[in-house]
Amino acid sequence: MVTMSINSELPDTSTHCRDTSPSALLLFPLPVMDPSPPGADRCACHCNPNFWDWRVERLQKHGWELVCGELLPIYAFQPVTRITEIWDEHAAGLNGYLAVRDLDERWQARWRRNVNTLRTENCQRKKVAALVKTLTRKPNWSVNLALQFLRDKYETHPDFKKPRTFCDYLQKGGGSSMKDVLIVAQNYP
Repeated sequence: MVTMSINSELPDTSTHCRDTSPSALLLFPLPVMDPSPPGADRCACHCNPNFWDWRVERLQKHGWELVCGELLPIYAFQPVTRITEIWDEHAAGLNGYLAVRDLDERWQARWRRNVNTLRTENCQRKKVAALVKTLTRKPNWSVNLALQFLRDKYETHPDFKKPRTFCDYLQKGGGSSMKDVLIVAQNYP
């Protein structure tokens, strides 16, 4: 596990990416997502100071709370005005925060702290993320094509003026609405 001091900007590269200095007041684990190129020397990538630039900024954007001995990020779902922004928040993060996918991979449900509003919003937005993932498994479909499909067919649809209404639609009918979207996708583009 790679650790980093919350009060330093970059990890101490002299000890295989671990900050062991006595000045480190608080240590926390970084998200598990590993963007190192396949086959690359992982420590060589992680010890490169430029590797951490975006992560440090995103980690510092969050508030942190110590819960049962574990430091958890504080995050509120960001306001979205388009369906595709739900995917952006899931996959890359919005407004400088960690991606929801990274929060889930590293802290599972603990980052939501059993807060009803976070649980509900997560459940609704996950339907859009699941839809994009399902669409990308179709032959010749990519994330970009799936997002373009959502923009063309649903973001301009009069019944789905807000992303929340589309999320509600996907949840209705025990999955039948999701199937309806996949049927529409068969004839796209």
